[in-house]
Amino acid sequence: MLDSNLTIKKNLQDWLQRPSYKYMVTIECDRYNEMSKEELEQRLRILDFKLNKRFMICKFPKLPLQNRFWSIGFFEKTTDDDIHLHILMFVPDYPVRHSGYSKNTSPFRTQFVAMDIIQTWLSIKSKKPNGKFRKLKLPHIMRIKENMRTSPSRYVSKQIGFDLDNMFFSFDGFDITNTTLFDS
Repeated sequence: MLDSNLTIKKNLQDWLQRPSYKYMVTIECDRYNEMSKEELEQRLRILDFKLNKRFMICKFPKLPLQNRFWSIGFFEKTTDDDIHLHILMFVPDYPVRHSGYSKNTSPFRTQFVAMDIIQTWLSIKSKKPNGKFRKLKLPHIMRIKENMRTSPSRYVSKQIGFDLDNMFFSFDGFDITNTTLFDS
């Protein structure tokens, strides 16, 4: 059974490395500012939505995955049982014919998406259960170079289990006709 689980994990990690992710983002939560898994998932949905709204054409939900911002999150528990989130962030190439980028988006601005990720993450308000606003930590962002695509996908998914409970896709209604990023 263990060998079967390792094979499933390896196949999933092989599948994960197919798209050319631009960033690996780590969101840390400590005991004083712990966020629930549901809040982290919702914040990731909002992050993707706001990035798409800022950079892409107004009909971005209809664009195939290769022409819009999206991310995959992986929850990880520390030895102290704190949860943090690793994110693989896909950013579409610019300029590409029929890319989906808004005509108002400058090529210069697309070079600094990491700053938009930080700004957007911090702009999403977060309250503790007691109703007080949470002080958010800055996300740690690493640019993924083309020649190192394997390492980040292996690292972020290192605690993935057989049930895949700690993995989260931020895009809903995945269109199975637009899977070219994940095809061999």
